[in-house]
Amino acid sequence: MNEHVSVIVPVWNGATYLADALHSVLQQEGLDLQVIVVDDGSTDGTAAVVQQFQPRVTYLYQANQGPAAARNQGLQVATGAFIAFSDADDLWATDRLPRQLRLLQATPATLLVQGQIQYLHLVDDQWQPQGTPFYAMSLTTALFRRAVFAQVGPLDPSLPYCEDIDWFFRAQSQGVTMAQQAAVALYYRRHTNNLTNRLDQVRKYTLHVLMKHKQRQMAQ
Repeated sequence: MNEHVSVIVPVWNGATYLADALHSVLQQEGLDLQVIVVDDGSTDGTAAVVQQFQPRVTYLYQANQGPAAARNQGLQVATGAFIAFSDADDLWATDRLPRQLRLLQATPATLLVQGQIQYLHLVDDQWQPQGTPFYAMSLTTALFRRAVFAQVGPLDPSLPYCEDIDWFFRAQSQGVTMAQQAAVALYYRRHTNNLTNRLDQVRKYTLHVLMKHKQRQMAQ
């Protein structure tokens, strides 16, 4: 199996966790990987962390515009037939991409496959799993055929939160064929700097995205 996969990693002031995240991406075996880090206006040591991984990792910089815009910039330069996303503080299961790629190769009509998320919490300086794995409308658990973004379109850069939910709603409304694998794809490290800690903003934009989806359904 030697397929070209582009992995897009948006990051904003993520130097603390970024090296581990990149290691977990680069350890995927049997694949031709293009790893693109899009620095969304960081003011910490993010650029220096990425430099340690060059030339295996491509570094792009943009003024701070949010994760959706950063992912869209990565999509513009991605060359892979398949696309994956990783956040700068998450970890991948070691066999995540090969497993997901095998499913897509076996089912040509399937445009994306999702895995599960496992939360990790820091306990006595060790990242420990908490709770059971689960599915979510998350870009970072999925492997996509590149063509699906031509069909559904890019992410909505006006959304600082819930842009992944919005994209999946649009994909579902267009009848995109999706599959799920009952295996952990992503280890989500819970810490004080997670964007999702802003529950007020998460609720606000979740409601906004739901209203957009409802309006889109009514217009069909």
